[in-house]
Amino acid sequence: MEDSRPTIICEHCLLNQFVTEKMRCRRCKASFAPVPEAVAVVQERPHEPGKPLTVHQYFGKRFKALRKQKGLSQRQAAKIMDTPRTYFSKIERGREFPNIRQIERLAKTVDVAPIVLIMPEEQFQARELLSDPFVSQFVGLSSLMQRLVLSEAQRLAGRNGR
Repeated sequence: MEDSRPTIICEHCLLNQFVTEKMRCRRCKASFAPVPEAVAVVQERPHEPGKPLTVHQYFGKRFKALRKQKGLSQRQAAKIMDTPRTYFSKIERGREFPNIRQIERLAKTVDVAPIVLIMPEEQFQARELLSDPFVSQFVGLSSLMQRLVLSEAQRLAGRNGR
């Protein structure tokens, strides 16, 4: 008596076996299902230009940029931190905000100081720039220039107002 069930040979381990509902090899657990050619990408709603980012959204956006800059996927970062991949997804979308210990671990994952994740990039760049000895010489001059420009503007406004 011959069995009429279809059989399949696993490409990975070459085991000849019956096709199952789960479409997986019994020995090596490789999938028999065809790999889809294109995966549908679910896009998040774009940030409205006039609306400021929340702290959670800013943090997530910053972490995502640093993670990608380092060349890590969410899965790789999750493996480094030994946390679920979905945790990174929630953080990057601004749905969850990490505690202080998690911020330290996240920073270590992308090889930056924790303050880099928290501080707005513009402020961090300004602080970095001001720490340069050459640039710091001109900081005092900028406030003097502002006062001079303001006094000149007031003088001109007073002359035009007469």
